[in-house]
Amino acid sequence: MNVARSMKNSLLKVVFLVVMFLTTLLDVSAQTNNTQVNPNGYNTFYYPNGRISSEGLMKNGKPDGYWKTYYVTGVMKSEGNRINTLLDSLWAFYTETGDTLEIINYKLGKKSGYYYSYATATETNNVSVRYLQLKELYLDDKREGIAYYYYPDEKIKQQISYRNGKKQGVAKDFDHNGMVITLYEYHNDYMISREYINRLDKEGRKTGTWKTFFPDGKVNEELFYKDGQLHGNTKIYSERGTLVNERNYQEGRLVEEGIQLKVEAIELISYYNDGVTLKRKGIYLDSIAIGKHVFYNSEGNPEKAVFYSENGAKASEGSVDAQERRIGVWNNYYDNGRLRSKGNFQNDRQTGLWEFYFPTEKKEQTGNFQNGVMEGEWKWYYPDGNILREEIYVRGRPNGSSVEYSDSGKVVFKGNYLDGEPDGLWELMIGDVYETGDYEQGLKNGVWKTYFRNGKLYHKGNFIQGNPDGKHEFYYPDGTLKEEQYYVMGRRDKNWKKYYENGTLFLTITYRNDEETRINGIRIEDIKK
Repeated sequence: MNVARSMKNSLLKVVFLVVMFLTTLLDVSAQTNNTQVNPNGYNTFYYPNGRISSEGLMKNGKPDGYWKTYYVTGVMKSEGNRINTLLDSLWAFYTETGDTLEIINYKLGKKSGYYYSYATATETNNVSVRYLQLKELYLDDKREGIAYYYYPDEKIKQQISYRNGKKQGVAKDFDHNGMVITLYEYHNDYMISREYINRLDKEGRKTGTWKTFFPDGKVNEELFYKDGQLHGNTKIYSERGTLVNERNYQEGRLVEEGIQLKVEAIELISYYNDGVTLKRKGIYLDSIAIGKHVFYNSEGNPEKAVFYSENGAKASEGSVDAQERRIGVWNNYYDNGRLRSKGNFQNDRQTGLWEFYFPTEKKEQTGNFQNGVMEGEWKWYYPDGNILREEIYVRGRPNGSSVEYSDSGKVVFKGNYLDGEPDGLWELMIGDVYETGDYEQGLKNGVWKTYFRNGKLYHKGNFIQGNPDGKHEFYYPDGTLKEEQYYVMGRRDKNWKKYYENGTLFLTITYRNDEETRINGIRIEDIKK
């Protein structure tokens, strides 16, 4: 499930390199080659070897219009349009061999539209093929909707649903035959459940839970297998989610017939006082109230509404105005009738203080809404009442201080957000290590350090726009140097060295352009012979 995060890092690395070419290289290359920069016209910049490094229009001394960048070999690296220096419209990025790497849609410097990522896979006959490995939708620089991940044959591999840049709702893993094999459920970027389905045992027999789905994703059949035979309850649902058939099997033998298929009777029913004044209206499914039901006063004006789940349980209730929009205090409920949340509405949008509760009725979350989005201080709680997290929101996005605590009250992380992204100094506890450093627009930037619980340094290294850069050092718990690494904007470079705990060097790996060239001084080509 970390594919999306790694692709984001890859994307940001490429974009940053483009920016670097359009800033520092504009000056350095021009000076090296005695090129006069035209601040309001077409410019071409060169590498020291004479090949073009970048070319495009400038306006008032800044990149504007269509731009192209190239590798030192002359192969195109990227191309796309700028408006007032900001990335805009379609941008394409290429590998050093000329294959498409990424296609990104921008609007005024922010990703807006579909993002495509491509990769290379080697087939069994040692033939390399390029394929689409990722397709995501961005709105205002944040993932939105369903992201698709693919196998090398471009069959669907995984679907993840995003809302406002965070995983939200159901995600699915697929096998090569298109069968769903894992279901995940996310809330606010946290995985809250995972279910393995439609699996085979070592003998190739069906085992465990098997499910089929309607086109909209709702469950159609829910079966359970043991040693390849139906075992336990089987359930069949209608497209509305109503259970229409249930049977019980023991080792493949039907032992009990449960609910039989029934015809769903869906109807809108209105009730009147004395047959004239409307009293209540709402939808019923087989005589069970579902959805929104509106209640009216003695003069026939709406004054209250109740929402019911598909099984008839009361989901929420509160006041409504003349247009049947939610106003005033509203309560939301779990299926068992316990309070789930409560707060106010104005013009059908959440406003003011809201409180959310665990099924145990213990407080889970509190905070304010303004015009339907989170605003101001928000707090999350553990079931025992201890604080889990405290954050500040502005217009629905984290903006300001954020602190999360363990269930024992220790700080897990703390820092600040700026427009929804970590920014400035952050401190994080990751397992048994403590990490600290600066973020800039959600990406690590500058020197980051990681410490063991005993206070000894574990890791130190520099980052530029989320990419490791320069020398990175790792240490044993007693402070002895363990490993040295070198990067150039996320690409491995120079000699990487590893040491025993007594300080003796035992491994040296030489990298060039992110590829291993030597191990302990011996060329990779000679090792493979």
